[in-house]
Amino acid sequence: MTKIGIVIKESSKNSLKKYDLQQFLIYEKFAFDIIIELSKNQNISVQMIKKSVLENIIPTVEKDSINLLIALGCTDEESNNGIRVIYNSSFKAERIAKLFQKSLVESTQLKDLNILSKGADSDRIGRVLDLLQIPCVIADPFPVSDGQEMQTLIKNYSVILKSYIATILNSLALI
Repeated sequence: MTKIGIVIKESSKNSLKKYDLQQFLIYEKFAFDIIIELSKNQNISVQMIKKSVLENIIPTVEKDSINLLIALGCTDEESNNGIRVIYNSSFKAERIAKLFQKSLVESTQLKDLNILSKGADSDRIGRVLDLLQIPCVIADPFPVSDGQEMQTLIKNYSVILKSYIATILNSLALI
């Protein structure tokens, strides 16, 4: 059985501004919708991992023997209103990142900012990704910085979701 972890950044709902709360809820719904759809496949086990600090995912990944880790909106980078999938420095993760990059650019109609490898020498996120011994991608389906742009993407929610799920299923052949 293939085990997939879907990571969303956990935040205190009380400390979020209105737009941040909307974004948090969209990511949570997106993760649940992925889990519901992928759980229909008996060969796949999917779990949501909510962590306020990305470093805290490592014990969960190891304990639960996760084979593929996909993070939604977990970067500290400013949004450029484009798609950039970040991956750890494994060959498998690079191939998976390319699949997500193509899929998200097509489904969101946002500009292609290319994939980006992050290793231990890059930054805090890179150090965490480097510690993971499994393919890991940060593939943000809603990389926008304001409510108006988010509304545009929400109108295409089902297209983005179907594309994202298809990409996850295609990625399984690579792990």
